[in-house]
Amino acid sequence: MQIQSPSLFISRGKDPQASNEEIVEEVFLKSWNEADFLVASGIIVSRDSKKKVGGVELGDFFCEVSIEIPIQPLAPLIRPYCELKTIGDAIGKTIAWLKTQIRVEKKET
Repeated sequence: MQIQSPSLFISRGKDPQASNEEIVEEVFLKSWNEADFLVASGIIVSRDSKKKVGGVELGDFFCEVSIEIPIQPLAPLIRPYCELKTIGDAIGKTIAWLKTQIRVEKKET
């Protein structure tokens, strides 16, 4: 069975009732194998523990994240799948990332 990366449409809207689109959180991903080392910035796509990424449910400890900007493109993924092995491979795609290794970007209002 071949697993394909999902296509992704993201809205940065402010009102979740205004449409069927979800509010997104812009985040920084910290390395899972090096303390406080940022590897990418991205957007949380799902926190649903039943959602599958790369054929594996996220479970209680992972989020689905879309990689937007790689900071360390050679950093390994904690859950590689298909051709996605590093942060650089995952640009524009969604991956599973540990919730404890995600830092929400604070926005000024």
